[in-house]
Amino acid sequence: MTAQMSNAFRLYGDAYSLVATSNGDFFDISIFDIPVWPVSTACIRGYVAEFAVSDGRLVLDNLFVSPMSINLDTKNLEFVDGPMINGVKPVAPPPEDRSSFTNHYHGLNVHLEYTGGILIARGFIQKLYLHLGYQPARCYHEVRELIFENGALANEYDRSDPIAEIREFRLSANDSETLKSKSFRKEWRRRIKKAFHRRYGIGSL
Repeated sequence: MTAQMSNAFRLYGDAYSLVATSNGDFFDISIFDIPVWPVSTACIRGYVAEFAVSDGRLVLDNLFVSPMSINLDTKNLEFVDGPMINGVKPVAPPPEDRSSFTNHYHGLNVHLEYTGGILIARGFIQKLYLHLGYQPARCYHEVRELIFENGALANEYDRSDPIAEIREFRLSANDSETLKSKSFRKEWRRRIKKAFHRRYGIGSL
């Protein structure tokens, strides 16, 4: 698997990448009955979603996807238009768009009922780029933790400093044996637990 496109998050008008959640996925695209296909090796889930906080609530704001279905005559997969979502029809991408997504949904304002923490980040550190899966929080300069209760934003914290400490600790392990050692991973988990209000998987940090 190559490096994957992260979902996005917009907070107070600023763009972030969504890097971790404490309570599993809070969005399931299957509720929209869209026939999703992975049209790029960089996005095997088949879509990119942009979430936001609107009027204090977690919402799905924009969605980029390429619905496909089988042509019964030719037996081939073909791109199709997705369904209307929350009164919004998909539009074609602008000419300058270089992504693989044929359907763009804007201004969906779909409320999401989620209780838990979300980590969002920006300021990617290019030298830490990982050509596999999703980029973890330690690969960004700025990290914020958002706490939601039933979809309402309850608290938010700037976690950039503790993430910087976790990043330096992770970089201090300069060989695979150290990374695999029980003592190193135990200390890594201790630092992560201390840094955040909620618990997040070690792989996302």
